[in-house]
Amino acid sequence: MNFALEEAGIIKKIKFPHLKHQVYDHNTQMHHHFLDEESGKIIDLGVDDIKISTALGSDFQVSGIEVLIKGKLNK
Repeated sequence: MNFALEEAGIIKKIKFPHLKHQVYDHNTQMHHHFLDEESGKIIDLGVDDIKISTALGSDFQVSGIEVLIKGKLNK
């Protein structure tokens, strides 16, 4: 069933390095993630929350960027 939802663009499959299994994200818009290394909680970050600059040159055609920031949430 998840394959059909993924194919329809309703969910997106993601593999995080701290998990042995894949998870499904219902937010299919361009965004990034913050991983709280203490709790394992994953928080969505907007594309405007992170400034990214690339200088790859014309040899590369970028189709997307996915960022995972790891750290600790200040409570």
